Amino acid sequence: MAKTSIFQKFVRTFWKDAKIRYPYITRFETPFCVAIPKSSSFIVGKSPRFHTHVVIDFQHSPKPWATGQFTINAHISEKFEPLERFYGDNSEDYEEGRDGYYRLATATGSKDRWWCLVEDKPDPLLVEAFGLESVNLVGCASSSRSAGNWYPSSYDDEATVIHEAIDDVCRFLEKSLLERYGFEEAQQAGASDGDKPPC
Repeated sequence: MAKTSIFQKFVRTFWKDAKIRYPYITRFETPFCVAIPKSSSFIVGKSPRFHTHVVIDFQHSPKPWATGQFTINAHISEKFEPLERFYGDNSEDYEEGRDGYYRLATATGSKDRWWCLVEDKPDPLLVEAFGLESVNLVGCASSSRSAGNWYPSSYDDEATVIHEAIDDVCRFLEKSLLERYGFEEAQQAGASDGDKPPC
């Protein structure tokens, strides 16, 4: 049986926490599209501000040296269906709630942001082949950490890493998406979730 990755544990724990923090967020019962897998995506609902449908996806890095690293994308659409083409890094379009598939960090005017659940130690084979200095240049070593990325206070305890990541992700989502699109205001006002899209 395959070992559960820390990223999978993060998604499961986020969902458990989100059901309490954000009761309007739900999960897909069937796949939405190939680019947004059911296993790592969530239906936020219909934006009370823009009346567009919002889906978020935790995108794990496909790079073999970036295990445990993920970023967050948002699929915004007038109809609850996958867009014909994926686009949308324009911050103005995002702020106006227009259709698009957005990298949340860059769409909200900041640097690209990745959450690093696993310490980014350089691959010994890469170090042997290219030298430590060259490996550092591609972001594999702790000494080359990006100021825009998230890292835990310590990698000593996996559960602590996951919970610290969830706290940071929630703060980021609230600031970059949930407040901007009116979800938090609607929840605080006691709005019903009757117009959420079907899943």
